[in-house]
Amino acid sequence: MTGGNNIFSKTDHLTTEQILNYLGKSLSRQELHEVENHLADCELCSDAVEDRKSTRLNSSHANISYA
Repeated sequence: MTGGNNIFSKTDHLTTEQILNYLGKSLSRQELHEVENHLADCELCSDAVEDRKSTRLNSSHANISYA
């Protein structure tokens, strides 16, 4: 995981691209394993994934036509 650009971060975090690829099921088996291990240990990234899931779910409901 690369998030080392933030000098105040004590740990690396998932990038937005990694989160989107995770949610889009676009990761290799190795990448999926690394992301899932990271999510098990990192509340911040887990919250970011859940927020992104919620945003995607809400936007998909907004596109539904009930005509």
